[in-house]
Amino acid sequence: GDEDRNAHAHACAAYCYARSSLPQHALACAKRSEQLGYRGADLGVNRAYCHMQLGEFDAALAECNRVLDDDRKCR
Repeated sequence: GDEDRNAHAHACAAYCYARSSLPQHALACAKRSEQLGYRGADLGVNRAYCHMQLGEFDAALAECNRVLDDDRKCR
């Protein structure tokens, strides 16, 4: 449906899943959102949080650094 093509809806779902401690679902939604063209810093921050929930601290740090490099507002 339309929600399947809506990048922003997938970004919102990623946030909700991350807050609900469902990091695998959140990462899948974030990936789909990015595939659909969404490039917000919030997506990277949510991915970093998910990697932290999974104990993947190097991946979390890499995401944070990517957000800082890509989005000047986050500096």
